[in-house]
Amino acid sequence: MQSINDNLNDNENQNAQHPARRSSPPGRVGRGQRMKQEDIKEWAVRPMSKSELAMAYAPHLTQGGAVNRLMDWIHHNPELTEALLRSGYRKSQKLLTSLQVRTIFSYLGEP
Repeated sequence: MQSINDNLNDNENQNAQHPARRSSPPGRVGRGQRMKQEDIKEWAVRPMSKSELAMAYAPHLTQGGAVNRLMDWIHHNPELTEALLRSGYRKSQKLLTSLQVRTIFSYLGEP
């Protein structure tokens, strides 16, 4: 009979071999958590939430503060705003497409 620790180690090894079994994707921040700059190694262009992207740009702020700052940057840059609108961006959308993330990176740089 396996001990509890052996069973936990087996589960950890299985999760390491099968990334889809992880509780959350690497680099993703859970609700109420702050993303640390050292957690970010390289930014892949992929769909991501506004809050995830905002926290990458301003990890020292609260999630709401970071989103507000990102939205200010977008709205005060008419060229970026126009490019996002051409990509199908809507103010109410929570998840940014890969194209929208790439567009933001091209105007603001990577976090």
